[in-house]
Amino acid sequence: MPKIIDLTMTMRPGMRGYGCEIAKTKATDGWNARTLTLYTHTGTHMDAPLHFVEDGNTIDNLDLEKCVGPCHVIDIGPLTTSLLEVGPGPSIHQRTGRVAMLPNVVFLTSPVINETTNHDYVLHVLRVPLSTSDDWAA
Repeated sequence: MPKIIDLTMTMRPGMRGYGCEIAKTKATDGWNARTLTLYTHTGTHMDAPLHFVEDGNTIDNLDLEKCVGPCHVIDIGPLTTSLLEVGPGPSIHQRTGRVAMLPNVVFLTSPVINETTNHDYVLHVLRVPLSTSDDWAA
């Protein structure tokens, strides 16, 4: 039997594009209220074609039926990325031997900031073949 899986990210303090501040308090104003600030790309969202295409559709004109259907959900929690430190200056292409292991979920829940001097990212793509019959819970 099919089940519905909600992929919505929970809003939380520190999340990029999310702000929640106390606006009123019961003690000083007689009631409690907060000011909620959201950037349009906060958390789980869908970009309308207008975001990328000059005369594209707005979000209210999209057929949401196309957003519902069969899918495969992969838990990326156990997967990690190894970051190898390289030396500065003339030794830029030489590894220092230090390795940082980061859960892949970090890349999906935190902003990635490019702090290189030339602002180039070095992207290494690793393809992992997945089968729908694989037991990822094992």
